[in-house]
Amino acid sequence: MFKQMLSVAIVMAALCGVTAAQYVKDPIISPYVRHPIGSPRQQSADAQAIIQAGIVYKMGGPQAVARVKFGLLDASMAQLLSDQGCHANDRNLSILDAVVFNEKYGKGLICPAGVDAARLLETLKPHLISSVTTGFDGTAPFDLVPAGTYWIFGWANTRKGFAVWDVKIDLRPGRWTFILDQDNAATSF
Repeated sequence: MFKQMLSVAIVMAALCGVTAAQYVKDPIISPYVRHPIGSPRQQSADAQAIIQAGIVYKMGGPQAVARVKFGLLDASMAQLLSDQGCHANDRNLSILDAVVFNEKYGKGLICPAGVDAARLLETLKPHLISSVTTGFDGTAPFDLVPAGTYWIFGWANTRKGFAVWDVKIDLRPGRWTFILDQDNAATSF
């Protein structure tokens, strides 16, 4: 199974024109960024974020985060929720954990009167720049957007719980692939 996943990743990388040597650690953008062939400083104002999401398990190796919806936001989801006056109903939970509990179980997030926690994600749609659903290989391209600062938000079930991402990216002109895994998730268990 791992060999099949690895061969799919190699074929996808070859189709995108990317070699293994092009992985660069860049903490300002994201823990792992794959730079495209050609100049990333091209003059075009169009920028595109492509995500590659996966979880690396201690037993069983890497697994793609498949068929999961992610959003490209103009602000941090945690900050947007705090601005709405919402907080977790348990002091041991982060506000992002509370969002997932709220989505999965209908509880976990406390919001002030007038803010419907059940429909909170709908009320935040003005901050949604683009949304995608990952393929079976865990990758998905967002729409072309102007270069700038964005946040990638999404959550996925894991074997024993879930992972939540609220990753700040500095998107420059060109096509950029951002690796999302348990290491850059706000929460992963």
